Amino acid sequence: MSLSESIKGGYARLKEFLGLEVPAEMKKVSWPNKQSVYASTKAVVISVIMISIYIGVVDQVFNRLFEVILKVK
Repeated sequence: MSLSESIKGGYARLKEFLGLEVPAEMKKVSWPNKQSVYASTKAVVISVIMISIYIGVVDQVFNRLFEVILKVK
């Protein structure tokens, strides 16, 4: 098989994949409604804020601890 035949075969497979298989799979997707997207987004934002606060507090505690141990101030 030559390079040009290989490229043509690859193009045909890509065209079949994008033209037939992708739309068929997209019809099977269960899309969430607006309320569930809002609830999930809210949960993620709250989780990120809580984890950020936790990491900030732990960072400050370790910072103060190392200052006391090393007597940096």
